[in-house]
Amino acid sequence: MDDAIMEIGNQGFGLLDYSMTIQYVAKMETKQNPVEWLSVDPSTGSVPGGEVDDVSVMVNSDGLDEGIYYATIIIASNDIIFPTIEVPVTLTVNDDCPLPPPTDLEGYESPAFTVNLSWEAPATVDGAIRWDDGTDDDGNGPAQGFMPIAKNPEWAGTVNELLYYNVYRDEILIADSIMLTGYIDYNVPVGTHSWVVSAVYDECESFSDPFSLITSVNEINAVNLAMYPNPATGLVNIGSNMNITHILIVDNFGRIVFDKATSDKLLQINTSTFGKGVYFVQIETSIGTSTKKLVLQ
Repeated sequence: MDDAIMEIGNQGFGLLDYSMTIQYVAKMETKQNPVEWLSVDPSTGSVPGGEVDDVSVMVNSDGLDEGIYYATIIIASNDIIFPTIEVPVTLTVNDDCPLPPPTDLEGYESPAFTVNLSWEAPATVDGAIRWDDGTDDDGNGPAQGFMPIAKNPEWAGTVNELLYYNVYRDEILIADSIMLTGYIDYNVPVGTHSWVVSAVYDECESFSDPFSLITSVNEINAVNLAMYPNPATGLVNIGSNMNITHILIVDNFGRIVFDKATSDKLLQINTSTFGKGVYFVQIETSIGTSTKKLVLQ
């Protein structure tokens, strides 16, 4: 069982009461009731103004088949502006595939409803030559000793060879047999989505860590918004020629690190506690929403 900490903060002055439930997505291929693999502790609580509660998020993959599992943590509270917040969670189970997966999956939305994905190729693995004499012996290891001459021997290829990549969005295969380390996902619906890329080998399919992104409602013309410096190390300025109504910042795994309603045209955000990495900043104004990529060094 693995666990992580999710912070619930109260940026107001009154007492914030919250409760959490978990909604699972049934696997499409089985159509069975989903297995409960995610839990939170505590599931209810109260946060005084200006304080933060730590909630343990626990994942238990025991007994799960290989594949991708999806769930949503639904946080209900007495917050007037955001009474309900949904946190998507993706679990990839690939214990049966010992071969390396793609790494550093990331993406950004540009233009609206078009997500540009990129990733790093799997680490190079040592191949083993297999000579198949017709018995379909799939043993993986170096050949030692003497090998008798077989009847009608045929070359059976190399073991551990990367064939191609598959791309999944929200548990659905959207592209297969991809040979490059990048993919453009067009016409992505509005909302929060999660992507996973797999490396397909002869032996098995090895999955990357998931990447999540909130797609825009309406894309604002770029000249109306400015975010600087980028890359940044501490303070980040966000400005517009119209009032900004809300700013939401999520990390590369879709976790919310900053959430604030405002009515200013210029905001300064201290990112020193966020940690290094890639973040996505959703900026809302009266005419629409724009999502920008932010790199913290």
